[in-house]
Amino acid sequence: FIDMFLLRVNANTLQPIGGPVVYSNGVDLAEEIIRTADNHLLLAGSSFSGNIFDPNAMIVNRLLAIKTDENGAVLWQYAYQDSFPAQYGLALAAGIEQNPVSGNFMFCGTTYGGTPDLHEDAIYMLIGNDGALLDTALLQTPVRQRLYGMTDYSEFPGLYISVGDSDNPVLGTPNLFFTQALEAGGIIAQVTLANDPASPYSISDVIEIGQNRLAYLATIPDNFA
Repeated sequence: FIDMFLLRVNANTLQPIGGPVVYSNGVDLAEEIIRTADNHLLLAGSSFSGNIFDPNAMIVNRLLAIKTDENGAVLWQYAYQDSFPAQYGLALAAGIEQNPVSGNFMFCGTTYGGTPDLHEDAIYMLIGNDGALLDTALLQTPVRQRLYGMTDYSEFPGLYISVGDSDNPVLGTPNLFFTQALEAGGIIAQVTLANDPASPYSISDVIEIGQNRLAYLATIPDNFA
């Protein structure tokens, strides 16, 4: 089994300051760490438990957001939990960002979409600064989706952009998959997606590099012309 952990290091030497603080909820996968507006830390990741080698076994899946102080002490923890058979994959976290205006957190990842032909779908969760769930939005498409990274967009506070890929069952390649979510009035007011079967890109991450400018990290098949 594996666990999430938080380890403080010296900024100059990168040597550890004290021991790691371990967070164990099952098989835990760390995804991202951000500093919050009130100078705490927010950890995002996922956790599962169950027999993943049996396609019919029920797996308990969690998407985790953990707010801690500088020493790793938990201030609050939010867990989106769902159980579904191993054949439909695992719920995985993709990123978390804080709205500079409302102070709420937008958390994204993938989870089971609810029917056998959908497999994983993208999900957004809006979490208050006290750890309470405010809203959720599920984006369903007829293929498996994966999200790998998310960024906020400073030009429009409350707008978040997530990237990843989805399946192309005909070509056997990933497809470009791109989503946006907008927080307004304490809810997820709008979600949109682009799923392009003609673009066999897997987008690993996105960051904002300047006004109205985004940088994407992607992979492409060798034989694509």
